[in-house]
Amino acid sequence: AYLRARDASPVRVDNMRSQFRRVCQDCGFVRLADLDGEKLTAWLEGRRRLDGGKTMAAATRNGYRETFVMFARWCRSG
Repeated sequence: AYLRARDASPVRVDNMRSQFRRVCQDCGFVRLADLDGEKLTAWLEGRRRLDGGKTMAAATRNGYRETFVMFARWCRSG
């Protein structure tokens, strides 16, 4: 609702939701207290070299990071 109120496109909202869920699942974040910047950083670093030699582009990793930064700011604003 926060992103929609800021006129984010539905595609952007869906992408950010998907990114958030993927990281939470991969890092084991279930509650707010589970969120851990070091785990997120390690996860992002791990995406630099994926199986089969493929990598996640820096811009994509930055998008995942941005999703979590925005979420953290939203949590603190309330």
